[in-house]
Amino acid sequence: MTSQLTSERRIVFVDIDGTLVNHGSPVLDSAREAVREARRNGHLVFIATGRGEADVQPDIREIGFDGEITNSGALAHIGNETVLSRPMEVADMQFLINYFEGRGIPYLVQTHDQTYTTEAAKAVMLAYDAYLREQLTPGDDLEEVHTFANFAAGFPDVSEADLTHAAKLVFISEADLDMRVIADDIGDRFHLVPGSMPVSIGSNGEISPRGINKGSAIEEVLRRLAIPTQNAIGIGDSWNDVEMFDVCGEAVAMAGADQGVKEHADHITGSVEEGGLAQAFANLGLTSAHVLN
Repeated sequence: MTSQLTSERRIVFVDIDGTLVNHGSPVLDSAREAVREARRNGHLVFIATGRGEADVQPDIREIGFDGEITNSGALAHIGNETVLSRPMEVADMQFLINYFEGRGIPYLVQTHDQTYTTEAAKAVMLAYDAYLREQLTPGDDLEEVHTFANFAAGFPDVSEADLTHAAKLVFISEADLDMRVIADDIGDRFHLVPGSMPVSIGSNGEISPRGINKGSAIEEVLRRLAIPTQNAIGIGDSWNDVEMFDVCGEAVAMAGADQGVKEHADHITGSVEEGGLAQAFANLGLTSAHVLN
C-alpha cells in the first residue's frame, strides 16, 4: 500500500462491528477523523453493515457518511435517497422462522425498520453480556466491553415484526451448531453466513436470500454513481464482508478477521483498538498519517 495521497477519487465501504468500532465501544477519534478527512479530500465513504438501519447508533452517523448499505445488502441509500430495497419473501421468512422455532434455536428477525427478537435470543445475549462482565479486571472501563445489554434490551418481540419488510434472520445459540446441516436443511435459495455476530461462545449466523449481500448492493451503488469497481475499496472483518471484498477493486481485512476472510483481501490492517481503520485510510492514500489511539 502507498503512503502518498492519491489524486484519484475513491469510494470506500466500511463495515461497522469489528471494523469501525467494537460492539458496545465508542468510535476512536482516529477512525472518526480518517473518515472525515477522506471526504474532505474528495473521496466518498459509505457504511456497509449487517446491522439494520435502525441499529446504527447516532454517534456513528454523526461522523458523516455519503450513504449506507444496511441489512447485509438488502437496503441501500445514497445520501437520503433509497436506491435499493430488497425485502425477503414473506413465505421464505416464515419458512426460516418455522425451521428455527422447530429446533429450539434462538433467533432475531431484521426488517428494514427494526430488529425483533425472541425471548430465547435475548436471554443468550444477556448471558453473554454477563459473561463479559465477569472477565473485567480492576481498571477496565465497562463502556469499552463488547456489551449486548443495551443492544438486546431495545428489541421488540419477534411476534410484532412486519414480515413484509423483513430482510434477514439472525440466529444465536450457546450450543455448538453444525452450519453445514443448517445450510443443507434450508436449501439453495438462502445464503448462510456463519459468525456474523461478535460473540466468542456458542454459534451464530445470518441468513439472507441468495444473491442479496453487501457485494450486490455495492454493485448497484457503483452503477448509480457511475464509479468503476476498481475505484472501490471495501474494509471489513467478517464472512459477510467476503462478497464486498470480491466486488471492490481493493479489499482490506482487519487483523482480527478469520484467516479465510483474510484470503479474500488484498491488505491486512490493524485491529480496531490499534487504529486499524485510520491505518488503512492512510496507507491507501485517502488521508495523511494519523496519530492513532
